[in-house]
Amino acid sequence: MRWISSTAARRLAREEYGREIQVWTAASITQGDTQKDADDLWNYYTVEKGDDAAIDNLLRIQMVQAQRLLNEDLETRRKQMRGGWGGYRLIGTAEVVVDRLHGLTGIGLYA
Repeated sequence: MRWISSTAARRLAREEYGREIQVWTAASITQGDTQKDADDLWNYYTVEKGDDAAIDNLLRIQMVQAQRLLNEDLETRRKQMRGGWGGYRLIGTAEVVVDRLHGLTGIGLYA
């Protein structure tokens, strides 16, 4: 699989297929009063309270995806899934979250 930028994807869709497209991404937001509060909260709901049995079931159901991820550390993938299904993580203060959302839209993504 070859990855291209959202700008290149829009250009390809327009020039090759005569279509206008939007490029979206999934994101999860964990916000705290400080960066440490947000990091601690994310750790709490992904590590301390994460449902590994549910994640293991999801990984089994999606064997195609799991096969593709064999080269990744499985525990890292589990944590990413517990923390927002593996989408782009927005963790921090309100200001940090807003800045990162602006950054995503600045490169042409919708979150």
